[in-house]
Amino acid sequence: MFGGKIPAGAMEQIRREYRKNPGAPGAAFKRCVAAVAAKGGAYSPRGVCATAGRKKYGAKKFAAMGRAGRHKKNAGKKKRKNPEASAAERYRLFHGKDPDVVTEVETEVHEHLTLSGIGKLVKLVILSVDGCAEVDLTNFRGAMLAQNEEGTQLFIVGGDQRVDLSSFGIKQPHEQEVIGAVKEVHYDTEKTHLTPATGGKAIYHHTFGGKKSRLPLMIYDVRNKLLNFAGGGYDLPEVGIRG
Repeated sequence: MFGGKIPAGAMEQIRREYRKNPGAPGAAFKRCVAAVAAKGGAYSPRGVCATAGRKKYGAKKFAAMGRAGRHKKNAGKKKRKNPEASAAERYRLFHGKDPDVVTEVETEVHEHLTLSGIGKLVKLVILSVDGCAEVDLTNFRGAMLAQNEEGTQLFIVGGDQRVDLSSFGIKQPHEQEVIGAVKEVHYDTEKTHLTPATGGKAIYHHTFGGKKSRLPLMIYDVRNKLLNFAGGGYDLPEVGIRG
């Protein structure tokens, strides 16, 4: 979604960028973005240039020019579906009319650059969301169980996290699915501070729900094939998982 306010005095500069090569809107758009960013004062240079392009050529012509530029650039490559066209079609189906506004949205997302490893993930035991099945997930092929810096959140990273959703009774999945509540986690690691005589290397397992604490839910990112812990009454002291 695109949009943005054009700063005072920038419109003529934007027009110049589009006049330089009107037959190549992709290159003109890139020059426009660079010019607006250099001038400053715009929250979203891309949104500003998209808005200016639609004003100069009209929304439909500008979109068609952009598609033509992309097709020329990707000549000989496998044709991919245009997500903008698909989104516009979905808008028409939902609202019964063509979209007349395109809005660019920027969302700040925190990502952990570093996590603390707990051990190699061996098995998860999950109670399906409808409560009708208990499913064992294994064969993670190198996936690791990890925790955040504060020791308050479990993560699964790497390896093979693919899930057969039919095992959980899910036939028509959304992009994000709650597949169930996690009852057990098994992981291979060493805890030398607990059993120094043996080195503490073993496959440890934890059963969630101790002292009637909430079971964590497992969310499956269907598009990216990733598993994510959500909620639960556990914490992560130095002895391991608790709760």
